[in-house]
Amino acid sequence: MLKYLSQDWILEEDKRLSPRCNARKFTLWDQIVSLLFCHLAGCDSLREIEDGLISAVGKLQHLSAKAMGRTTLAYANEHRPYEMTKRLYFRLLQTYGNLFRGHLDQDFKGPKDLVAYCGLVPRNLTTGHHQKTAGITKRGDRLMRRNVVLAANCLYRMNKHGNLPNWKLKRWMDKKFLIMPYQKFIIQLAAKLLRIAYPVMKYGTGFDYARAGVARSAIKV
Repeated sequence: MLKYLSQDWILEEDKRLSPRCNARKFTLWDQIVSLLFCHLAGCDSLREIEDGLISAVGKLQHLSAKAMGRTTLAYANEHRPYEMTKRLYFRLLQTYGNLFRGHLDQDFKGPKDLVAYCGLVPRNLTTGHHQKTAGITKRGDRLMRRNVVLAANCLYRMNKHGNLPNWKLKRWMDKKFLIMPYQKFIIQLAAKLLRIAYPVMKYGTGFDYARAGVARSAIKV
C-alpha cells in the first residue's frame, strides 16, 4: 500500500505547511505510516499503536519511518494541519482515479452493491410467511466497513458539538437520530456515506454539500 505514496512529495509538503514547532522530528510520513498501521492492525488506543510500532522497528527502518511515543503521535494528530492529508488524498485520486473507476463499474452495479459488499445491510431471516431481519451481515471487506463506521461516528460527533452547517445531510441525521437507537443510527449513516461516495467515485465529480442529502443519494453528472 505504501508503494503508491510518494515519500519525497509528502516530506516536501510537510516542510512547506507544517509549523516549525509542531512535532518536527515526527514527520508526516511517520504519522501516515503509524495511522495506516492503526487501521490495518485494528488498534483501539494510542498505547496499542505505540507497542505495535516498537515491535516492528526493523520493518519500519526499511520504510524510512520510525516509531514514536503515543504522546508525540497524539500531539501531531492535534496540531498538524489537515490540509496536507487533504492534498495527498486529491493527488492519489487524480493519479489512480481512472483505474479505480474502471474496477468500480465492473464490481458494483450500483451503490446498494457497495453497501452490501461492506456488510452494512441487514440479515434476512424470512421463514415461510414470516419476514424478519436481524443485525448487519458483516460480510465483505472488514477493514473498509470499520473505516466507514468510524467516519460515521466522527460525523455524528461533529454534529453533536454543532460543527456541521445546516446541510440536507445534517437535517437527515437529526431526523433519523430521533427515531432510532444510536448503534442503528450509526450503521444507517455509514451506509448513507457509502451511497454518497459511490457516484462521486464513479463519475469523478466533486462532493456537493447541497446534493449530499437527497433521497437515495442519487448524485449524477
